[in-house]
Amino acid sequence: MSAIVLAVCVAPFAVAADGDAVRAGSRTTFTDITRILGNNAGYATQQSNLRNGDGGAARYGCRSVAGKEFCLLSKNTGGGGAFRFEAQNSLLGGSIEVDVPTGRTADDARPFTTNATGIATGLNADRLDGLHAADIITAARAQNPAGSAPSFAFARVTSAGQTDQSRSQGVTDANITHSTAGVYCFTSLTSRPKNATVTLDGVPGETSVDTTTNNPGADCNNQTNVELIVRTYDSAGALADKPFYLSITGTTG
Repeated sequence: MSAIVLAVCVAPFAVAADGDAVRAGSRTTFTDITRILGNNAGYATQQSNLRNGDGGAARYGCRSVAGKEFCLLSKNTGGGGAFRFEAQNSLLGGSIEVDVPTGRTADDARPFTTNATGIATGLNADRLDGLHAADIITAARAQNPAGSAPSFAFARVTSAGQTDQSRSQGVTDANITHSTAGVYCFTSLTSRPKNATVTLDGVPGETSVDTTTNNPGADCNNQTNVELIVRTYDSAGALADKPFYLSITGTTG
């Protein structure tokens, strides 16, 4: 009888162990993984806090070091998404906070990593590779003379040296001098050429591009400060008027 009375008295104060039921409002400790399995078309479990105005639904904590398990793992093996967060009637979706080690700063920490390289729809990044937009512009200008910025121009040019403006940007008829067969000279371009490519428009022949000869003489009607020369040839290698597409990578300013 004394043993029975002792068991009844001690039971409410016993330390929880593996196999014990989870007790509401109390603490239950396990040394092995506890599984709650469902088999229904909705969610297997739900945790809600019915208090209005204050109180969260769930809290998870752990003491895992770097390289070990995360405190929370959500895994979908069926091909669908692994997580979804909803903040109703709110202007803040959530917060990711990192308490960095001593001697390190927030710039050393990453909010998250991913092996996905597709576009994250709606994600507005404040920095790119650690740089603000102003930093990127400054770095780009430093790589170009006189604080110039990269630019791009293109054009479809007829055999007569005229531009098709429906297929052109940064190049007009006023930029082209065509006084010698097969020679098209470009001046006063908005995009000052650093590199250029030419492709004939549906006709046989060859092309060449010159971005270094500023004063070619009679070939460009003795114009000076010529920025680009395109030459077109027939299949035998003789200069001949040909329609072509032109792409220019250069600088402005």
